[in-house]
Amino acid sequence: MWSLSGVGGVLIDVLSQNKQNSSSSSGQNFAASVIKEKIIDNNHIDLEIPDTIVGAILGPRAKTLAEIQHLSGCKVEVHKRGTAAGQGNRLVSLTGDVDCIRNGRMMIDKVINDEQMRRNQQAQNNARGGFR
Repeated sequence: MWSLSGVGGVLIDVLSQNKQNSSSSSGQNFAASVIKEKIIDNNHIDLEIPDTIVGAILGPRAKTLAEIQHLSGCKVEVHKRGTAAGQGNRLVSLTGDVDCIRNGRMMIDKVINDEQMRRNQQAQNNARGGFR
């Protein structure tokens, strides 16, 4: 399994892994269940993402966001709170050519799935009375 703790190569692995139709190591795709996608045109999509998980897309000092933009080639804009129609959601816009947008979306899905798996593991550890 890979994570986004590294720079560059890890996100490229996401692209090659997707070609093999693998959504996540556990077979679950949390991101697909929480993201609402709206195609604006061929060069722009908007995603509604729960505010509680947007921080994972940004990453520390917006490093993850910068990696996604650099490696996918698409512009990713995380809008301020209150811009998405759904309450408790944030609007994230992806702009670029079709391939760049697809790659950016795959990377965002990967970041969200990894973060949810991390949170689930942390909750299990806390339920057991600590980390192992």
